[in-house]
Amino acid sequence: MIRTFVITLVLFAAGGLVNEAQAQRSSFSQDEARDAREAGEIIPASEMIRLMERRYPSAQSIGIVDLYRERAPFYLIRVITPDGRRLDIYADARTGREIPPREIRNYRY
Repeated sequence: MIRTFVITLVLFAAGGLVNEAQAQRSSFSQDEARDAREAGEIIPASEMIRLMERRYPSAQSIGIVDLYRERAPFYLIRVITPDGRRLDIYADARTGREIPPREIRNYRY
C-alpha cells in the first residue's frame, strides 16, 4: 500500500475552517512560525508529521492544516484513515501532545 504523506502548512480560511478575520488574528504567519521554531518555542511541522506517522501508522495522508497562536500554540492536523475518514487532530505545538477536543477551549481565548 502506498502511503502519501502530505506536508503542507496552508490556511483554509477561504475553505470554511475559519473565517478570514480569525485566520489573521489567530494563525502564525510563515515568518512567525519560522522564528518560533528557530527559538525552540514550537516543534517544527516536519517533526509533528513524524510524531503523527508513529501514532497513526496506517494513515493514507497526514497534513498540517494550520498553526494557531492563542493562549498556547497548537497545530491542527488532518489525518486521512485507510477507509477514507478524515480526523482533525489538535496537538500542542510546544510538546506534540494530542489535545482532546474537550480541552481545546483551554488553548483558545
